[in-house]
Formats: sequence, C-alpha cells, structure tokens
Amino acid sequence: MKLNLKRLKESPGERVPFDWTEAWVELDYKGRRLPFVEAVRFRGEAVARGDAVHLTAELATTVELECSRCLRPIRHPVHREERMELREEPEGGAWGAPLTDFRYEHGVEVLDLAPYVESLIRASIEAKPLCRPDCKGLCPACGRDLNEGPCEHARAEPQGERPVDPRLRKLKALLAGAGANSNSG
Repeated sequence: MKLNLKRLKESPGERVPFDWTEAWVELDYKGRRLPFVEAVRFRGEAVARGDAVHLTAELATTVELECSRCLRPIRHPVHREERMELREEPEGGAWGAPLTDFRYEHGVEVLDLAPYVESLIRASIEAKPLCRPDCKGLCPACGRDLNEGPCEHARAEPQGERPVDPRLRKLKALLAGAGANSNSG
C-alpha cells in the first residue's frame, strides 16, 4: 500500500486512482491477535493540491473477533469511507503542527499507508463486540454457554438473582452486617 508522493507532487491537480488488495494474516489489537477472514482492500484516489496530498478512500475487510459475553467467534465486516489530508513535516520536524493533520517525514517520496489502514480497522472494532444483541453469555459458575439453554446453576437460583462469586462472599457478609448495624441504631 505504497503511495508515490513524488509523482503526485510533480502533477498537481491530477487525480491518481489506487486500488490495493492485500492478504493480511492478523491484526494486533489490545494485546491480542485478530485473524483476517478476507483480504484488506483499500481503494480510492489521491490528488496533490497546494502543500498537501488529499486522499478519498474506501476500506473493506473482515476480521474475526470474539463475543465479549459468550466468547464465540464473530465475523466483523469493516467498511469505511475516508477523506484525509497528508502533509509533509517541515525540515526541522513537526513541532507545533496541529494534531489533526496526518503528517509524513520530510523528504519521503513513497509513503506506506498500511499503518494508517491498520488504525482505521482498529477504530472500527467495537469495545464490547456481541455475537447478537441478546447474547446471554456464560454461566459464571460452570462456564456453560447460556445461549444453548439454562444450566443447573441457573435453574437452582431464585428468580432474578445471580450466584455470588465465591471471591466476594466475605464482602457480601460484611456489607450485610453493616446494613444490619445501621438499622439497629
């Protein structure tokens, strides 16, 4: 996904189309490796105007995520349309440049857009992806997928109550005791 900046600058105003399709294996996301289900496609056009290169682009791919409740694999399609402006850093660096600009090093003639495409894909991933909106998740006691039906722990619970995490039983007892003491005074 290389953009020839030198060619663009030599032909200001000329629209240069690009269409890249690359098979990426996986994406590093929050310390996890997410596999790609299909190739990454990044296409659009670039044009040099003034001291900037303007891109109009479309990104399409699919990554495999994990449901945040039941841990089932989910195919997550990514489709974004983007407009961006690339600016060359001044010779002395970009100190004081607006953070909204996408900058590249001074003197670069060919720019690799893959890091920018990766950041677009990361920005498209939901913080808590779900396999479906009504996903019931896993039983906290036995780990059974509750989307497949209730487990013995769910049937044994009084309606509406969840089992107490064994690590929190002591805290629950302390809180229950504090509530009893405040009512007696």
